[in-house]
Amino acid sequence: MTPRRTLARLLVALGVAAGPGASRAANPEALRTVLEGPRSAELDLWRPSPGGTKLYVEAELGDGVRRMFLLDTGAGVSVLTAKAAAELNLRPGAPEGELVGLGGSVAYSSAVVDSVRLGGFTLHDVSFALGVPGLPDQAGLVTIDGILGNNVWGEFQLAIDYPANVLELHRPGTLRLPAEAVPMFFDGEHARAALTVQVEIDGAPVRQTLAVEIDTGARGLLLSGPAPRPLQAAAREAEEPIYGIGAGDDLPPSNFLRTTRRIPLQAAEIGGVPMAKLVYATWINFAPSRAHIGPQGLPGLLGHEGLSDHRVIFDYPDQRFALSPPLRAPRPQDIHRWALQARRGREGGATPRDHALWLAAVDRPEAAARRLRKQLRQRPEDTEARVLLARLHRDAGQLDRAEALLAALSPAQLVDANEIIAVVNTAWLRGAPADGLRLARAAVEARPESAEAYVALSDAARVLEAWPEAREALREANALDQNPDGHLIRRAWIASAEGDAWGAAAHLSRLLELYPHSGMTLGVFADIADPHREGARGAAAPPAMAAVFAQQLQIAAGRIHLDDGPLDFLTGAWSAAGQPGRAEAARTAGLRRDCASAPRADAGWNCEAWYLALAGTDLDRARGLAERALSVQPERADYLDTLATLYEAEGALPASADAARAAALRAPDHLYLLWQASRRGQAAATTAPARAPAPAPE
Repeated sequence: MTPRRTLARLLVALGVAAGPGASRAANPEALRTVLEGPRSAELDLWRPSPGGTKLYVEAELGDGVRRMFLLDTGAGVSVLTAKAAAELNLRPGAPEGELVGLGGSVAYSSAVVDSVRLGGFTLHDVSFALGVPGLPDQAGLVTIDGILGNNVWGEFQLAIDYPANVLELHRPGTLRLPAEAVPMFFDGEHARAALTVQVEIDGAPVRQTLAVEIDTGARGLLLSGPAPRPLQAAAREAEEPIYGIGAGDDLPPSNFLRTTRRIPLQAAEIGGVPMAKLVYATWINFAPSRAHIGPQGLPGLLGHEGLSDHRVIFDYPDQRFALSPPLRAPRPQDIHRWALQARRGREGGATPRDHALWLAAVDRPEAAARRLRKQLRQRPEDTEARVLLARLHRDAGQLDRAEALLAALSPAQLVDANEIIAVVNTAWLRGAPADGLRLARAAVEARPESAEAYVALSDAARVLEAWPEAREALREANALDQNPDGHLIRRAWIASAEGDAWGAAAHLSRLLELYPHSGMTLGVFADIADPHREGARGAAAPPAMAAVFAQQLQIAAGRIHLDDGPLDFLTGAWSAAGQPGRAEAARTAGLRRDCASAPRADAGWNCEAWYLALAGTDLDRARGLAERALSVQPERADYLDTLATLYEAEGALPASADAARAAALRAPDHLYLLWQASRRGQAAATTAPARAPAPAPE
């Protein structure tokens, strides 16, 4: 994130009302951040999930409130969210310039905060950008307050122990640097160092040294502008979404697709220290004729994948950088644990719903349910608490309890709580589709401005084969969303149910055109193109449909980088298209990318079983893995869906239908699970099973 104005200009005070932590008008040229505190301090770093890549640190801005900020060494200036600025009584003024990120550019104003406390250190007169649209304000389920950038970190010798999640702050000159330290250029906004990479060209290794910005907010290695000729020869071109400051949060992923090139790396190092996890570079702005992405003059970014195994040292004052071995044992740091301790008593902060969500996020669902039950005893009218408690019951397989809680809500309340689709679909999964249709019609009458109510109506009408009403409801939803390409999978589902396989294929082809990364689209398209499957009117897909699917799959797969692709659905799609070699390549890559890094053993077992079931290979091993995962978490919707997929691969269609229905009942607003429950239910009703294992739990 780069300001299009100098750092000195960002120190302009706006004359805002003085509140906690706020500054009054001041001479911008006289302002200078002042540092007070000890020789050094250690602070905990937090991640949004056990495998999260971004790092967050606690700071206090003079009002006694413990706040959480993204630690971003790629940001030239610090930023406050609108909520945090309002709490500090800081109001955005007239725009002063623009912040430029990979997602685009946005206008900002600025204010100066009197004090920023980090551990034992206090920094005075720190400039923050305000009024930045598109600024992320969530980490996991925790509200964050902004970004701390290099106008803060530049005052320190900074060390980040990634595996241990520890931040060390040292006064200039007090931290002894390791022998691996290399020169670092720091211009007051961005820190650059020399990175050496090795690629293979015509079977021979070629080494190249690059200048990159060290950016803890970035993911991997990003190169921008003309690349050295050896790297150009190794590149492959495809599309991927590029996000960052300037990327709106209310737009679909297809709006951020950009053409990039990927360069596979044999090795990468800084100061002789290898970065084993850095296996490719993403290259943008490789052609002057294309629209420019990100700040002008950006050479490249090195982020988490290169840094995560190391203790990373930024000596900003003396302009030195180093990667060294970690000093401490690895330890997980889930930001939800911080929130439970730090924000429980925050005035105007955590609600009972927030508290319950954080408890659930750290695998304490029983404690979350107790907190919500207590809230409902005190305030039975609390719709948010009621809905969240119902979802917790649903996740635990306590379906009757969930439905009883939601039965007390009116159609309007269900719409307002974003629960109407789930309740309507639960009705047909429970065998009462007419009840679902009545509820959906009442919801549309109560909330005619809600696109979600119309989606629920479409689902309910489709189940009862009232296809004109189902189509019209989706048209209304798309008109309310102002999106003519909305709900394409649901539109394809209706067309397929009517026996219009070509109409369904047209909708799914359009969705793949918009967003080739959509694995769900590939999964549904493979099912609809299957010539052995019949629609609701008894019309099987024409034989030519398989060729159309194979063509669309080829086009979509050619537009995406395999590293970012939906490798699970690609495994199934290539298998369905009769391409076992490509299916095996996707499965092998997926097992390495998705399953080997699973956060828990049961998640890893389910992941491998899912890939094997989609590929239709080694089904005995898949069965053992799936059952092992379910023995640990028998109510997980995704685990039950894996079991349903496995049963179908074995030809046990009634058991597959039972497991698919059980999965959908635990997540009745999940479109893919609803699709599979419907499809497998129809298949079981018309085809005798080859094998009949015990049905999955309901």
